[in-house]
Amino acid sequence: MERKTHQKQSILNALYALSGTHPTAENVYEHVSLLIPTISRATVYRVLNQFAGQGTVLQLHVPDSGDHYDGNTEPHLHLLCGSCKRVTDISVPGFNPLELAQAESSGCRITGFELLFLGLCPDCAAE
Repeated sequence: MERKTHQKQSILNALYALSGTHPTAENVYEHVSLLIPTISRATVYRVLNQFAGQGTVLQLHVPDSGDHYDGNTEPHLHLLCGSCKRVTDISVPGFNPLELAQAESSGCRITGFELLFLGLCPDCAAE
């Protein structure tokens, strides 16, 4: 059984505090280091990767930006804004990611999926 340390809880709290922004590990580190100045970047990166491996958080692989993290582990979709480079949640009516993830073809066993739409976020699209 894994221990729940003060550092791990602080990292998880920071991720939830940054909810909706899909922070990078560096963003989480900057937030946590205000509360725990002695925490190392390596600890934050390691713990976020552990959380992702356990399914506690989502790890989003974003081209040219590194990994981003999401505390919302329910199946949902993301958009990478080509202008401001933010990652945002999006809703695509009629698109069911669960059906896509369960569609097994060619004898493959699908255990998950990662889908990142590219475009403009609402703020950049309005400009």
